[in-house]
Amino acid sequence: MNEREPKPEIKKGLKNVYIDKTRSSFIDGKEGKLIYRGYNIHDLASNSTFEEIVYLLINGSLPNKAELDQIDSELRANRKINEGILNVIKSMKSSHPMDVLRTCMSLLSASDSSPN
Repeated sequence: MNEREPKPEIKKGLKNVYIDKTRSSFIDGKEGKLIYRGYNIHDLASNSTFEEIVYLLINGSLPNKAELDQIDSELRANRKINEGILNVIKSMKSSHPMDVLRTCMSLLSASDSSPN
């Protein structure tokens, strides 16, 4: 970085953090559209399960039965939350859900024995 280049602003948390391009979603705020991997969010919400949408976002297509069973097994095997994080969630009853999520994501990272 030379002296004429502006110093980059480092954002704390997720507030005011924007992503320029992604293949997994498209947002048209003016038209009120949210598209995940080519599928309208309203269609997905009406016709798909959480597990199907997780698979879609990760893999780029909706799963067949075997793939759905596999992602369901993986999600079940990794869904246990440690007692410390549960206590934090319980203590934040009056907080905005996104604040709870952001806080817990930080805690999960700190408590992960293999974060990389």
